[in-house]
Amino acid sequence: MRKSVVYLTLILLFIVFVTSVMSANSRMGRREFRYYCYKQCHYEGNGKTKVLTAASYTKMQWNYYFQNDMSQLKRQHPNGELDEVDISERSLENIKAYVNKHALDSSRPETCGS
Repeated sequence: MRKSVVYLTLILLFIVFVTSVMSANSRMGRREFRYYCYKQCHYEGNGKTKVLTAASYTKMQWNYYFQNDMSQLKRQHPNGELDEVDISERSLENIKAYVNKHALDSSRPETCGS
């Protein structure tokens, strides 16, 4: 009886660990957003593009950009800027988690500077 309880507990802990590792990480998303989006293109003083932070849009607007294989986001970058940046699917999920957590209508809107 005790062995089965111990095994069941170990299996449940393993499942919790695996799902937490596989879920999107907004902390990593902040770093990746700053690297891929802000520092590469949407920074102050660029003059070519508008400054972009997580609080630039609402959650609904961010989800609109990330849906349908990012077709709306690709329309905003017609010169192939997204193709030049080699972003993994995992990084995109992290960025999406970050912008949703700190969007304009969230409880903690955040810019890159704060």
